[in-house]
Amino acid sequence: MLRTVWPDFSDERSISLFHKGVKGQWAADTFDWSKEVGMDRFERTSLARLLTPVYVGEETALAGASAVILKLFGSSTNVGERLFLASFALDEARHFEILTRLDNKIDRRPLEIRELKQMLRYHAALLRAKHPVPWMWGILVSDLFAKHFYGTFYRTFPDTLFGELSGRILVDESRHQAFAEHFLKNAGLDREMKKALLDMRDELLDLMEQMYAHLKSDIDTFGYDAEQFFARLTHDIETKLTRLEIYNGKDEGWQHDEDEARLLEQLEGQPGTQD
Repeated sequence: MLRTVWPDFSDERSISLFHKGVKGQWAADTFDWSKEVGMDRFERTSLARLLTPVYVGEETALAGASAVILKLFGSSTNVGERLFLASFALDEARHFEILTRLDNKIDRRPLEIRELKQMLRYHAALLRAKHPVPWMWGILVSDLFAKHFYGTFYRTFPDTLFGELSGRILVDESRHQAFAEHFLKNAGLDREMKKALLDMRDELLDLMEQMYAHLKSDIDTFGYDAEQFFARLTHDIETKLTRLEIYNGKDEGWQHDEDEARLLEQLEGQPGTQD
């Protein structure tokens, strides 16, 4: 229930990220869908399979954001968070539509739940959160995965349709990560909640690794190194934990992470992304 009418706009970081999201909006008609995907028929099949957890994640995140906005509704002090989450929901809806169009473009379909049961368990772990904090932590972990996933494909297929799509989605995901970290820094995490987030990290990473072990042949189609991928992802997560003072690891980026920062700077500087 709304208890006060006049909003508090003092959360400048959330408002700034909201503004970046508004300025960076784009749609399916931004792209030339006649452009080549740049993959043979085997790669197209593997791409659709590898995209499945990400594809389901876009729709799950959309549902979760809608629920969290309602949980935050009623206080004037979190208006910046609610505004950002509204732009977040629009981003996820757009990604869901884009990936659906992509599957139609390559004439492939994602896996069904029965073919990748760990996927159901992963997204159930995100949606079962009754409090915004664990949901936001799950979003941060998932967005870090998405950063490496889309970044890998952008580098492999930079001048193709999927390369262009990956680059634009990557910019959105980096904004989501920034907000999630800001939200968690200001959440006043107690010892019990910190332990819950560490347990959730372990559960989500384990389910991710199970999913992509199941998809090993599809990863091999592109010649990617899954072990290296998850090492980079784990390092990113540990770095976030350190910044959030949840875990005393080493807050240092690998050379690859510096490459990621340069890539995002390059992508954000392209026309039609964000100022």
